[in-house]
Amino acid sequence: MFVNLENTAAVTGTNLSSCPADRPGVTVGCAGYVVVDGRPATGADCVEAITEAYRRYGHKLSEHLLGQFCAAIADHEKKQVVLIQDSLGLRTIYYQTLSPARVVLASDLRTMQVAAPNMELDQAYFLYFLSFGARLSGRTPYARIGRLAMGETLVLKAGSRVRCYPWRPSNESGRPTDDNPERVRDLVERAVLSALPREGNVLAELSGGLDSSSVLCAAFPFRPDIQALTFVSGSNRSSDDPLYSEMVVRHLGNVRWRPFDQDPYPPFAMEPALAEVEPGSEIRSALRSAYYGLLRSAKIDVVLTGGGGDQVFGSTDAAPIYIADKVRTLNFAGAWRESARWRHNGNTLRSESFWVWHYGVKAAWRHARGRSLVYTLSRMKAPWLSDFVLRQTKDVSPSQIIHRLTLPSRQHYWEMLMRLAENESTAPNLGASAQFRLPLLYRPLAEYMIRLSAKYRRGELGDRMLQREAVKGLLPEAVRLRRDKGTNQVLREQSFVENPSWTDSLLDNPLIAQFGWVRPSAWAEAVARARFGLVSHPMAFDAAMCVERWLRLNHYTQSELERGRTNSI
Repeated sequence: MFVNLENTAAVTGTNLSSCPADRPGVTVGCAGYVVVDGRPATGADCVEAITEAYRRYGHKLSEHLLGQFCAAIADHEKKQVVLIQDSLGLRTIYYQTLSPARVVLASDLRTMQVAAPNMELDQAYFLYFLSFGARLSGRTPYARIGRLAMGETLVLKAGSRVRCYPWRPSNESGRPTDDNPERVRDLVERAVLSALPREGNVLAELSGGLDSSSVLCAAFPFRPDIQALTFVSGSNRSSDDPLYSEMVVRHLGNVRWRPFDQDPYPPFAMEPALAEVEPGSEIRSALRSAYYGLLRSAKIDVVLTGGGGDQVFGSTDAAPIYIADKVRTLNFAGAWRESARWRHNGNTLRSESFWVWHYGVKAAWRHARGRSLVYTLSRMKAPWLSDFVLRQTKDVSPSQIIHRLTLPSRQHYWEMLMRLAENESTAPNLGASAQFRLPLLYRPLAEYMIRLSAKYRRGELGDRMLQREAVKGLLPEAVRLRRDKGTNQVLREQSFVENPSWTDSLLDNPLIAQFGWVRPSAWAEAVARARFGLVSHPMAFDAAMCVERWLRLNHYTQSELERGRTNSI
């Protein structure tokens, strides 16, 4: 979509739908789906819902809509263009300014690069990614292309840009009651139904875990033709996922199940050599390519995943940030008791003072200063980073999400959700023919769960007993009580050792060294140690591998980098 901000009537693009004749003056382009009457609306129905919401609420309409969507609204009467995304930021809009009065918009980076190619790199994006293994919010690899994030709305007029966040999380608290499991069950079923299309081919990713199994079992009564896919390993390197997944399939009785052997498509495979539009997915490109090929051949329209369940319900490895709630109110005795309980229940050797200091005092201090509680970011940086990178990121510490909440545990909860949503919003860039949806990242479900105390929500032992009680009868009992979780870490580690071509390419006059981002000798030592399974700063190491591979596949040279050096973090 191209927009002339001096004349909003000059809006061009192939994905636009004009509003009905009785509501003139507005043109809408959208992607994803909006929830209408409890079910997902796409295409013309989605446009109609967004147009009606804009008529009633103006540019703050996203507060009143549910779903996984983004949209551009050209208001010809007010001579403005409004860019919106859903409140959690699960879909995003990319925008590039071509001139003071001309902007190009797209719902994915691939389309953006076709409409208005831009190879100029944003060096700040890469320095941050290489240092912390996380992406700069609202930024892209390209110097002039930005994106919406964290439920943002951007109003564009000739000569001005106004940002706002229409929806804000509540600070209200709720109490544990006998009807909590029943309420959670109802919200989970509504969440799945809100993402489940009435027509088209639907597939659910199934790991046999609590979240993916809940999504499939909740969807099945409404779409008995739903299919399920489980990533398995012919060499038995996928834990017990196939066993528990088969239990779910037998429990439902009539589901087409597709076990997908991932062994022929190991991590760190050199083929296919996919040049993506953003770094970060290169390690598993072979598996993703094969998986997307299956989705195309099976004509799958929508894929439902259990993603977000750990964040919504609280995973076993979630940090006890609620200790900081006590410190914030100067209740140090309470903080000590919470730390002792955590130490006892978690069977950890670390003393109470460790938990009080790191997850009480330090977390409360970061919360008070407006710093991130998810990316605490150790002062110790990866030893292969160059002095230039270390200088540029010395005083950088991620801020909290734009929504400020009173308690550190609430702040941590929403930040976890919205950071995940921002990461998921990049999925359309990978070119899947199907639309991926995350039912459990349903705003009413998340809002209900956050009102409960962190200890009650996730359980004293991190066992998520509230969720388990809620899905009683929905899942096979063995799956409902399952405590372990599958992982492909063994496959990943073995593949790294067994694919010398990948590691050799990391040391063949690496571009990240030519660009001045890493010290060649230290980088070579890090790669050599990784061949023996010894990796320090794993997030930063993965980021460096992905950036090096991405630069090579996209044939970048020093000249593209030089033009992007002016951007700062």
